[in-house]
Amino acid sequence: MRSRKTTLICVLVLAMLFLIPASASAFKTTPVDGRSDFPTNGKIIIEFDHTMDIGSVEVDIIPYPVYPVEKRWSNDDRTLTLIPTANLLEDERYILHISGDYENETLGSMDYTFSFRTEAPPSIMETLEDLAKGFWEGLKDLALGVAIFLILLIVGYFISKIGARVFSKALDRVGLNKVAGKTGFTDTLKTLGFESFTKLLGILFFWFLFLIILDIALANAGIEQLNTILAPIILFIPRILIAILVVVIGFYVADIVVNRTKNYLIEKSPFKEDLIKLDESTKKSGFSIFDFVFLFLKMFVILIFIHLALSILAISIFSDFITPILLVMPLVLIAMAIVVIGLIVAEYVVKFVMKLLDEFEFDKFIAPVEDVVEKEGIVRRIIAAILKVFVVLIFVQISIAVLNSTGAFNVLAELINVVILWLPNLLVALLIVIIGFWLASWIEKRILEYGEEVDLPFPKAISKAAQFLVIYLAVVMALAQVGVAVPILYIVFAIVAAAVFIGLGVGFAYGSKDIFHNLVGFIQTDKTMEVGQKVKVDKFEGTIEEIGRYHMVLKTKTGKIRIPHSMLTKAIIEETG
Repeated sequence: MRSRKTTLICVLVLAMLFLIPASASAFKTTPVDGRSDFPTNGKIIIEFDHTMDIGSVEVDIIPYPVYPVEKRWSNDDRTLTLIPTANLLEDERYILHISGDYENETLGSMDYTFSFRTEAPPSIMETLEDLAKGFWEGLKDLALGVAIFLILLIVGYFISKIGARVFSKALDRVGLNKVAGKTGFTDTLKTLGFESFTKLLGILFFWFLFLIILDIALANAGIEQLNTILAPIILFIPRILIAILVVVIGFYVADIVVNRTKNYLIEKSPFKEDLIKLDESTKKSGFSIFDFVFLFLKMFVILIFIHLALSILAISIFSDFITPILLVMPLVLIAMAIVVIGLIVAEYVVKFVMKLLDEFEFDKFIAPVEDVVEKEGIVRRIIAAILKVFVVLIFVQISIAVLNSTGAFNVLAELINVVILWLPNLLVALLIVIIGFWLASWIEKRILEYGEEVDLPFPKAISKAAQFLVIYLAVVMALAQVGVAVPILYIVFAIVAAAVFIGLGVGFAYGSKDIFHNLVGFIQTDKTMEVGQKVKVDKFEGTIEEIGRYHMVLKTKTGKIRIPHSMLTKAIIEETG
């Protein structure tokens, strides 16, 4: 019976706990209730024992601050922070009344009040004491900081000196000075006032160590502004050291690559003799193609290492500028190699063609041309030059095709293609000129021979006129072959030819009398005189030695005299024996 009563009482108590709303209070406050020295710029913090319904929480402050108070809730809605936007009044009692509902409705609501007093303003003596104390503390800190700063600075200087010397000697023992000397980098440094390459690196290492110690000294002295300036400089010096090493190594590697390439091409390459001849032939013109190619190869290797050094230094402006150059330079090297191959092939082609011309006795065919221009071998040199240019241009066109991946050399490629297609026409034009000179020389000789046979008047003038006209016509035809407009030249040819033939006609008409008298004289002499007969013709006396078609040869005491038959028709002839 008693146990039933106990059970009933427990049930009633639990029912009262769940059904009767609970009245709770704030768990903790800052400042605590009754505090009398709360700072005027302090934050008021209220920590609840359960999660609050923040929309229902109200805070009354008496007296309310002149400036608004900012409210901030924690993420779990159990802590409220009141932040005055201006300082509270000094030596003032503030009362805070807080009310609101819990998030859990079974807990009901809360209502809490607490108060505090702000700190009173300090007295004049307290202020002076604080100032004196602060000045003294500051002076002691400053003196201590300066002392530590100077000690660190002095010690750091000597440590940096020793470290730089050790670093420089270590690099020298490794042989870095020799490497820099082979690249010519040491000579450049001497002009700038540095003894050696390792000395320069030692100076940079000294500043690296010294700035680190200076940064530590400034940190101890509390000078943070200079710390922020020195930090990037300290981090940048090792990059400078590595970048300089990379550039020097780049120069060294470039020399090795160039020397190995040169030794292979000139000493071990199967085309070494051709390459040497080609280099010598280009040097005669004041330009060595191999010096240019090797210099370009050296610059390519050096630029690779410079690009790496700039990347280490994080200087993107210059590295971005070098990147497209590095991408193009291998194509340029390939193009140069193609041109060099073209020059070698051109030499072989010219030799082959010259041998072929020798087998066909081409020199006899071009002899008239060389006689006219009075320069031996000029035609062979012209043909060789045209062939060489033709072959080289073909390889140049291939090299431009290698470079023309972006289409930047389209105009140049088209121009070279036009020249290549035009050069065969030039060879044909040269052949026309050769044939014209040969034909002109043949006609000149034939006219002179015929003129002697028929005693033609002005034989040299006629032969030269004919030679000139043939050569002129050949030149005009050659110009037309290479694409030069020549209608006006044909008109000039017609006018000159007409003038020459009119002049020859007049001369022939004028000189035909002598031809007639020669014919009559020959008939008369042939019938009345014979070889060996002694005669006197006008004032000439002697023995007839020869009776020709156009003249008679009379041997006198002083020598032989040729007397034209036309003169015999008018002369007085006496037989003397």
